[in-house]
Amino acid sequence: TVLIKPYTRADDTEELVSYKDDAMAVHGITLEELENNGVPVAIALIDMFNVLEMENVYTILGHNVKAFDIPKVEHLTTRFLEKDFNSYSKVCTLQLSKQNLGFKSNKLEDLCKEFDINQKQSHRALSDCYSTFELAKILKNKGVFQID
Repeated sequence: TVLIKPYTRADDTEELVSYKDDAMAVHGITLEELENNGVPVAIALIDMFNVLEMENVYTILGHNVKAFDIPKVEHLTTRFLEKDFNSYSKVCTLQLSKQNLGFKSNKLEDLCKEFDINQKQSHRALSDCYSTFELAKILKNKGVFQID
């Protein structure tokens, strides 16, 4: 996984984007960690597109990906790379879970408990990716969606 260095809003204010204390606490990340270990957002995006292209990825899978992740990535690719991210199809395990499972909660954490999916570090990118992939396999086996 890659951490992104803090960056300011597009309106040239000095306010940092998405680095609010409560969000940082949920993810267990500190501003110091981002400053010391992060890479510039444009570099992270270029690396992401390179991996997607090298691995022939055409579908983006995630939990709440359509409402949260994809809009953020689309904004950043437009702002920092002037590149389009809309050509990828998107599969959202949150949306599929809500529509097909009937559980009281469809949070990734709760679904992992429900299906006995080992979630090492909730709200950390790589751990959430593995958990989401395991959930997607369960949903696919239940016939909720098809993907190659």
